[in-house]
Amino acid sequence: PERIPALDVVVDDFEVTGKKVGRLELLAVNQRSLGLLSTVQSPNQAQEWRVQKLNINNSDAALKATGVWLPSSDSQVARRVDMQFNLDITDAGALLDRFGALGTLKAGKGSLQGRIAWVGSPWSINIPTLSGLLKMEMSKGQFLKIEPGRAGRLLNVLSLQALPRLLTLDFRDVFSDGFAFDSLSGDAQMTNGVLATQNLQMKSVLALVSMDGTVDLAKETQNLHV
Repeated sequence: PERIPALDVVVDDFEVTGKKVGRLELLAVNQRSLGLLSTVQSPNQAQEWRVQKLNINNSDAALKATGVWLPSSDSQVARRVDMQFNLDITDAGALLDRFGALGTLKAGKGSLQGRIAWVGSPWSINIPTLSGLLKMEMSKGQFLKIEPGRAGRLLNVLSLQALPRLLTLDFRDVFSDGFAFDSLSGDAQMTNGVLATQNLQMKSVLALVSMDGTVDLAKETQNLHV
């Protein structure tokens, strides 16, 4: 962290691993974390990298975030990233396609916001240590028929396409070809990579779906009441 420079960067056409992300604006400073100077062994260990602005815009969504890469008061404990963000989504399906989850969702408009933290570096989210709070509000979308393994288990859970196989009643017309929702909303709390919710709801003219329980993002397992 002591070697990361202050940055004031604007990129009109930003790509990550071949994926076109959009326009990037990044403003970050490298500064002393004064409150820790007396408790760490080396002044370099007390440097923090503070992201004052991280904006990413494309035709599908706009992300605004701030955050900091924090030192620990214990020289033996790894650094921690703490980020706050707001994602305004114009087309959730196109956004997922942009990042490689092709054909999982059609349309969908809304927002995802929250505060998340993890142990490690800003360049790679450490799922087993990921913690924080999330709030989602979406409208007018449709889960498409998802092939197992293509988009991860979380999207497979939300799509509910396995539900007809678990019920004796015939709900195939509602879920098998992709559940179309008028609204999708809920809050979630994450602790060490385990996401917990008590109020996730999907509403449509055909059904009201409520979920509560947990999803382990690292192990890709879930324990949910639907």
